[in-house]
Amino acid sequence: MFFSASKIFWLLVAPSHVLGLLVLAAALFALAGWTRMARNLTVAAALLLVAAGILPLGTVMTRALEDRYPRPAWPAHVDGILILSPGFDTIALKQRGVPATSAGEMRVVGGFEAARRYPRARVVFSGGSGVLGGAAYSEAETARYIFAQLGLDPARLLLETHSRNTYENILYSKALAHPGAARSG
Repeated sequence: MFFSASKIFWLLVAPSHVLGLLVLAAALFALAGWTRMARNLTVAAALLLVAAGILPLGTVMTRALEDRYPRPAWPAHVDGILILSPGFDTIALKQRGVPATSAGEMRVVGGFEAARRYPRARVVFSGGSGVLGGAAYSEAETARYIFAQLGLDPARLLLETHSRNTYENILYSKALAHPGAARSG
């Protein structure tokens, strides 16, 4: 239930969707004859669009957060690497044989970098499908394809294929990886 509620909530409050809702509200107010309110909402939508398109708000906010939490030095030893899915388009791989790019693909690149740095660490990729209705293929299948192309030994890779959000990523990955258990080999 939480998963569905969170998806519906984000559908309503995502910044890009707020802009669309403002335009829709302006149109409804215009149809109802409330031209002043329609005009105000139209101006608000236009200002929001210009601000989002011109001002580097995302960069400024991201930089402030990144500067607040600098990247620590690599630890001497790592037993496991957990990579959370960046939101792959799983259908693109199945239809075209090539994975589509993703805004979060640096998670995969960073995970592969960690796997090279720690060759004895297990690598867990966690990602089912974050789509509200589900998807025919898990994002982990796309990850398997990408890691094979990068040359990661498939024996090191554990794929968690059922999670739909970050909470489930952690819950199901922990159950799959058994952290703290003695590793053979």
